[in-house]
Amino acid sequence: WARRAILVKYNGRVYAASMNYMPHGTQTVTNNGFEGHFCIHFLNSSTHGSQKVDKDHQNMVQKAFKYQW
Repeated sequence: WARRAILVKYNGRVYAASMNYMPHGTQTVTNNGFEGHFCIHFLNSSTHGSQKVDKDHQNMVQKAFKYQW
């Protein structure tokens, strides 16, 4: 469940974000070798489980701000 700093490119803009790479929950795309989904968090976003801001994700978002695409 470790968080990782990532960059997300959408419509030509780059966003700092965090992801956990542990597959969990519902699998929407099948036959891709990843059973479930993973979550992406952005600055001040909350979890879908607790509806709270996760400090570990926020630390990774801050780390991602230091990088460029």
